[in-house]
Amino acid sequence: MERRAVILATARTPIGKALRGAFNDTQAQELGGHAIRAAVERAGVDPAEIGDVIMGAAMQVGSSGGNVARQSLLRAGLPVSVPGMSIDIRAHGDCHGRQANRRRRNVNRGRRRS
Repeated sequence: MERRAVILATARTPIGKALRGAFNDTQAQELGGHAIRAAVERAGVDPAEIGDVIMGAAMQVGSSGGNVARQSLLRAGLPVSVPGMSIDIRAHGDCHGRQANRRRRNVNRGRRRS
């Protein structure tokens, strides 16, 4: 039997974990658990059939350090046999942000660079 990777559903955590945000005191694993549970419900699959959980996260330090995807999938109630992998997406966004800021500064100075 041929094995293929399939994305069945996605979900994201709410934005609001800022200094005074509504989720300021909520652990990343708890938020991730809600997102994973929602994705599993949307997909309509048996959690035991899930082969992998891959989760993007930024600033994985402190209490959200370690493998936040693994911790979140356990909070979502998935079996311990399901592996989880966290991908730190912060560096990618930071690079694009710096490039955009540099372009804005150059345009404001009358220079255009791509």
